[in-house]
Amino acid sequence: MKTKDGIILNTGQTDCAKGLNSFTFVLDFQETALKRYQKALQDAQKDPKKPVEFAKSDTGKYYLQKGSYVLEMQKDGKTVSGNFTIE
Repeated sequence: MKTKDGIILNTGQTDCAKGLNSFTFVLDFQETALKRYQKALQDAQKDPKKPVEFAKSDTGKYYLQKGSYVLEMQKDGKTVSGNFTIE
């Protein structure tokens, strides 16, 4: 998963078989992406003096903010993507 600007927020793998597959998608992001994500949100903000701050949740994770994101899935060298928005 990444921002619409291409910042990779989370990656993972799942096993798939021929037919219908499903997986659980959680709206958290990797802590290694925190600074880049925070800077991108700060740059896009209308009031540059108001800092964008994140706090870990009770689960110890950081979660996505409102905005538009891209989910990509790859298999056998092929990539499909879809956009989603958190309002």
